[in-house]
Amino acid sequence: MNEGRNELIVIAILGIVDVMTVWFGYNELATNISSGLIGFIGGKAVVSRS
Repeated sequence: MNEGRNELIVIAILGIVDVMTVWFGYNELATNISSGLIGFIGGKAVVSRS
C-alpha cells in the first residue's frame, strides 16, 4: 500500500520538476526528465501485468 503512494509522489515530483525546467528554459533537461518519467511509468505498467 505504501509503495503505491511512494510511486505517486515520485511521479508528481518529476512532473513538477519537468514543468519547472521548461519554465526556466532548460528544454534538453526537460526532454530527459520526460523520457525518464515515461520509462518509469511504462516499466511499472509492464511489471504490474506480469
